Amino acid sequence: MIISQEVLKRQHNGLLKTPAHLVGVLMPDFKELMDTAPINLEDYVADVKIHMLMPNMWPCIPNWHYDLVPRDSENKQDFSNIDTTQKMLLYVSGPPVTEFRDSRKITPGEWHEFTQIDEHRGVKSDAFQWRVFIRLAPKTIYQAAPESAWVRFHSQVYLEPDFSW
Repeated sequence: MIISQEVLKRQHNGLLKTPAHLVGVLMPDFKELMDTAPINLEDYVADVKIHMLMPNMWPCIPNWHYDLVPRDSENKQDFSNIDTTQKMLLYVSGPPVTEFRDSRKITPGEWHEFTQIDEHRGVKSDAFQWRVFIRLAPKTIYQAAPESAWVRFHSQVYLEPDFSW
């Protein structure tokens, strides 16, 4: 299911660490999409990021990275505490799509499984467009924030070092 540019334009910036079963309540235009997720939403926490992109903007970290890897007392990623049976899901409404190190292909409008050890990176936009990225993570590895923090007030984008207006 593809979320249209018109629907994305009228949304707030998204949600942060929100119980996944509440996404369709807090963002009613996304209820039908959330109902298609192949998991029990009650067991998941959602991050929803809506970006207004221009050419040469990355909607997320452009370097290879992992999501939700626990950190040790020195703030270094601790891969010994990962449970690869805990599957996360991602959804993107359109390009640019997330790129995975293992070369798997992401199809916009579909849910895709990944784990904490699946290295990935953002891809640069080549057009003026709106895009939504949704990550659903099991509550066993990601805790919901207090209700007062659910609405996302900004979405970070990454730019080329030589960018100017």
